[in-house]
Order: sequence, then structure tokens, then C-alpha cells
Amino acid sequence: MALDISKPTFFWGFAFLLLSSLSGCSEKAVQQIDTLNIASANQPSNALTFIAIEKGFFKAAGLEVNIEDFPSGKRALNEGFLNPDKKFDLAITSDMPFSSAIHKGHSLVTFANIFSSDDVNRIVARKDRNIFKLQDLAGRTSRTIGTQENSAVHYFLTRILEAYNLNGEVNVKFMAAEMLPTALSEGSIDAFSMREPYVTQAREMIGEDNLSILGAYGIYHQYDVLVSAPEIIQMKAPAFGKFVSGLLQAQDFAIKHPDEALNIVAKKLNVSPEMLNKTLTLNDLKVGLQQGLLMTLESQQAWLATLDKKKMAHKTNDFTDFFYFPVLEKVAPELIAIIRPDPQN
Repeated sequence: MALDISKPTFFWGFAFLLLSSLSGCSEKAVQQIDTLNIASANQPSNALTFIAIEKGFFKAAGLEVNIEDFPSGKRALNEGFLNPDKKFDLAITSDMPFSSAIHKGHSLVTFANIFSSDDVNRIVARKDRNIFKLQDLAGRTSRTIGTQENSAVHYFLTRILEAYNLNGEVNVKFMAAEMLPTALSEGSIDAFSMREPYVTQAREMIGEDNLSILGAYGIYHQYDVLVSAPEIIQMKAPAFGKFVSGLLQAQDFAIKHPDEALNIVAKKLNVSPEMLNKTLTLNDLKVGLQQGLLMTLESQQAWLATLDKKKMAHKTNDFTDFFYFPVLEKVAPELIAIIRPDPQN
């Protein structure tokens, strides 16, 4: 018997099959998975990345991330992304290592900042060396202060020395970040400039009662940034957009679930939530491109030029050259707050 296509049963059956087919195609499109290889900094300012991984926000955005952790943002950039033997798509670092790399002539850009704070770093000093406040860093004998060269904590220390007229009063010793707590414990340095998790490590080695843990609120507004090369971003534009989308979900989660977010970061860094809460607030965790970052990079470039007495490798009066806007322009253009020069002028 011939099939009567004029009957309603046929119409609805055909419509159901058509919709199912279209739905299947749509689902396959959503399931397109991109991949990014990331040199990551194991520091509080990278909190949004830790949260996004733990809560599966990158996977939900259709992105697989291959993460390698480094002890600091400087190391993530220099030993990770800029290492020709490794193939990373981006590095998560602080403003100072990014600025230093620019100064050396590397062709890098940032497409988003993911953290900003003026109270994340600390001077950790031995009380038995009579250091109880920042002014005591001068002392009767020359102090030795350890820090990581050309990093955010180096710049933080520099700003303190300038503010308290201590330049020339202390010896600055450059060391790997993870070596600083041991050096302080053994007494080869009197203090160090650093942040978590190394502050907690020093407390555990020496005892909190034997340490002065000193902040300098407002002396340096630090930004952490996502850094890559323009050609890599252009080649993997959808993946970079998904990465930012995952971070924005993490930012929203941190606002709605602050205690859980703090616990995720504390566990990742192996510090107590109580100690982490002293240097990390939810207001610090914001994705965007902020005017303050541009101003910080300009100040750091001027400082770097005084250190080596050389002209910048990049000759430009427009530091927006080091920003890549298309990623945020597509994902969340309202988060771009940088004043850009008029191209017609």
C-alpha cells in the first residue's frame, strides 16, 4: 500500500526527524573543542585560572587547557612561553615581567588583565635582625634583602626603597622565588620581598612570632596579565576567546561563592584561607583591559631604562602597541577601559 503523505501523521513525523537532525548538527557545533597550552604562574593573582579549572568552566566553553605551573609569573614567561624548546600559546604573568620582556625587544602583547591589587606583596623580615617596620630596613649595618629580579616583587621593593629614601642603604640579592624562605631561615638574608605561597613557607620554617610581615598598601598597583604573540592569537582566535569566557565565568563564581572560591585558591597554593584572605580580595579578580595597566607599563619602562642606561628596544610613544584588543572586543567589549589614540591624528 502506498504511503499517504497528505496525512498529518506523516507531516509531524517528518518535522520531528528534521528538527532532530538540525539539533544534532547544532550540538556537534557546540562540542567543537579547541586547545591551548599555557605557562601558568603559581601565585594568588592567578586565582581566576585556578577557579576556572576546578569548576570546569574552560571545558564548558569548549576549551581544553594544558597547564604547566611555574613558581612565578616571571618564570612562566621566560622559562615557559619564551623558551624555544617549549610550545606554549600564552603565559600568565605579572606586569613587570611583561614590561621587562618588552624592554628586551620581544614581540609580545597582552589581551587581558585578570587581577589588580595594591596590597598583594609583602616584605618578610627577621625580628632578630631588629626589623619591625619598613624604616628598619636601613638599620645600623647594611641589610641584605632577597627578591626575584625584574619581577613584580622586585618593582614592589624598589618602590619601597624610593618611598623611604633607602636606596643605597640596603643590599638587594637576586634569587629564585622558591629559594627565598630557606635563605631567610638560614640567615643569609635579613628579609625578602615576595608574596604567597612563600610568605607562608617562611612562617612555617621560622615561626610567625619571629617574623615581621610588612605590607605597603598603595605603593604599587600590580596587574597580572595574559601574554602571547599577535600571530598566535590570530591563529587560535576562537580558543583565546573561550579562555577569556572561562575566566569571566570564574569571576562570576567568585562573586557568588566567595568562600568556596577562596578555598580553591588556598588549596592550590597550599596556604590557609585565613592567610590568603589577608592579601587577596574578590575585588582584585577582574578581567579587562584597564587604563591603570597602561600607566604602570609606562612607569616600569622608564624605570628599566634607568637600570641599564639603554634605549628601549621598542621605540614608541604609544604603549597601546603592546595591547591586543580583538579578543575582548569580541567577548566582552565593555571591559576595555583603555584610552586609545585617535588613528586619524
